[in-house]
Amino acid sequence: MEHTKHPIPDKARVFFNNISDYLDINLLYFGSIQRKDYFPGKSDIDVDVFASNVSSTLAKMKQYMNLPNEKVKKVFWKLGYSDKVVTGYKMMYKTEDFSAEFSLYDEKFKQDVIFEHTIKSNLPFYVEWLLIIIKVLHYQFEILDRDLFSYAKEKILNVLLGSKEIFVVVK
Repeated sequence: MEHTKHPIPDKARVFFNNISDYLDINLLYFGSIQRKDYFPGKSDIDVDVFASNVSSTLAKMKQYMNLPNEKVKKVFWKLGYSDKVVTGYKMMYKTEDFSAEFSLYDEKFKQDVIFEHTIKSNLPFYVEWLLIIIKVLHYQFEILDRDLFSYAKEKILNVLLGSKEIFVVVK
């Protein structure tokens, strides 16, 4: 997951390399950048960061990305395939050229989180097609608003894959 199936835009690649060097941590990519439903310039790039000292890494990430506290969300995730509960943080980083969603977790959760992401990287064809259809409706035709798009995507990825995950974001 250190490499992506789709090319990352040049400015994003430079940013990811720089923040990886700054944090001295390898970034792991997941989500649509690893699947057929990635839409360049539209889809955000999902990135996992695993750290031995989460609070220190969070402070460094906020400083590097110039993020105020209200842009960092605490998350609780009951994994869909192991029933373990993982805690961490989510933060969005947006520029004119790309957007990225970072997930920061303690290293002790790394194998479980990677397992969950791997399952959602190798999707049955009908799930990939449904994701592509809703993304075309959202990104190209702007028929689906952000909330309906997010709801549909969640249902497609969880219900059709038989996952029992629960993901809660605390604002």
